[in-house]
Amino acid sequence: MTDRPHTLLAGIGSPNGDDQIGWRVVELLQSRFAGIPAIAVRKAAVPLDLLDWLDDVRTLHVVDACLAEDAPGSVTTLTADATDSDRGTMDQLLSRLEHLDSGGSHDFGLARVLELAGRLKRLPARVVVHAVAARQFAPAAPLSDDLACRMADIAESLYQELTDARSLARAVAAEPG
Repeated sequence: MTDRPHTLLAGIGSPNGDDQIGWRVVELLQSRFAGIPAIAVRKAAVPLDLLDWLDDVRTLHVVDACLAEDAPGSVTTLTADATDSDRGTMDQLLSRLEHLDSGGSHDFGLARVLELAGRLKRLPARVVVHAVAARQFAPAAPLSDDLACRMADIAESLYQELTDARSLARAVAAEPG
């Protein structure tokens, strides 16, 4: 058994307005996951940072701001199984990311980084993107009130999702036969 995390929760962001949401959500979760060695929590300045953190990661969760017509703070969750033999779910995820413009203020967007990780054979078996609808990305602007009000709920939802998944994995592993 390895000491390395099997799940990586990464918040992508910058100090520019609503683009902070990925960072702020993972900051709320860092202490809650501190005692769970199978889950790593990190902040990325650019999606490309993810490539350095994928060793032994089986499930990648990413929180990132996106330009979307949904209400600010609403979350679109996209999930793909990279082991899908026809790559259908991963291709769909990449296509949806391109349409959500999840690159925000990043030059090399999340969809391109995940595609590159696949080409490099570094893509985790499961990828889950939590794209938070955002509106303003002005340099050095504060997080909008809409996103600040939703931040704790988004963090709690992610905590429940990741801890429920761990409970299920332990139960399956403990089943006889």
